[in-house]
Amino acid sequence: MIFEITGNVDEDKAKRAVEISITKYCSVAITLAKAGAEIKTQVIINKPS
Repeated sequence: MIFEITGNVDEDKAKRAVEISITKYCSVAITLAKAGAEIKTQVIINKPS
């Protein structure tokens, strides 16, 4: 999954938010992980010019 965020966002906080979203709040991702699926994430931050 690729998460693309635009704005003045702290990269570490964005990565942590994605991690929590996938591992704690997304029931689909949790179910897939329990079934053995590997979910990879990437966070892309686009800083405004």
